[in-house]
Amino acid sequence: MNAVFGRTRNQRRIAAFPQVRLVALIECGTRALLGVAFDIRRVCEQDLTRRLLDRMRPGMLVLADRGFPGWLLWVDAAAGGADLLWRISAAVRLVPDEVLPDGSWLATRHAHKNITKALAGRPRSVRIRVIEMVVVIEAADGSRRHEPYRLITTLLDPAAFPAGELAALYSQRWESELEFRDLKITQRGARAVLRSKTPALVNQEIWAYLVTHQAIRRTISSTAAGHGLDADRLSFTVALTVARDTVIRTTARIGTHLAEMTTSLLANLRSAERRLRVCPRTVKRPSSIFPSKPAGPASRSTKITGYGIEIIPLDTTPPTTAEPDSHTR
Repeated sequence: MNAVFGRTRNQRRIAAFPQVRLVALIECGTRALLGVAFDIRRVCEQDLTRRLLDRMRPGMLVLADRGFPGWLLWVDAAAGGADLLWRISAAVRLVPDEVLPDGSWLATRHAHKNITKALAGRPRSVRIRVIEMVVVIEAADGSRRHEPYRLITTLLDPAAFPAGELAALYSQRWESELEFRDLKITQRGARAVLRSKTPALVNQEIWAYLVTHQAIRRTISSTAAGHGLDADRLSFTVALTVARDTVIRTTARIGTHLAEMTTSLLANLRSAERRLRVCPRTVKRPSSIFPSKPAGPASRSTKITGYGIEIIPLDTTPPTTAEPDSHTR
């Protein structure tokens, strides 16, 4: 197993268990799985994403973080007809071609000379729209955080797709992180690992987890749609608990189980207003399994009292040239 899947390691030790790398295409509104690809951990996320390109179809707006927008992957994903809104590193050099009224700007992104042979009929340059923004978070303790973001998109029309709306939409990408939490922690269980001992059975067990997860999500989505509710208000934990209980009582019909799950979901609705909190992100010490957060109020989550997104307009003011000093030779 270790030879097939591989294990992570750091400067001090190797991880206890082999690992699988998984990439998913997730619908933000319902958190349903539109496509999943997984493989040994030596296969990178970009290669796994290529296996999901056929799931990205016209009419979709695909969001991704800054680990994905490589040239070839961007071009291939856009070729399928889906619109893209991906975060990109500020270190990527983009030259503005045209400044748009909403503060965004158009640029031409060129293929790097090192991948010329890999183009294989793909265009050598593409037109993109750049949106630079900053997320402003005000906490109850009086602190204020500014987090800059740079987004690129295939939606070039600022009248049909204002920069402010696209910036607000990008924040929905965090729904995928909540979905991975439900899949990896809530459904699997804390500190639980896969039970299979061979690669073939590992693949089978992962697909079983995904199929079960998708069935629960479908029930949640249909319940929300049938009662005019936002799917976020229905608890995945409640649905999972009912599903596990009904496995024990297999004498009842499947319709009875679904009705019981629907009743439990509606009886445990979450508040329509999501509680906003902010908590510092930390890295665990390589020599300890415990997080290295310092003790005290600064290490705990804090209620958010203000949240806003500001578009950063491109500064087109030419730099001023200093007058020469008459005393300098």
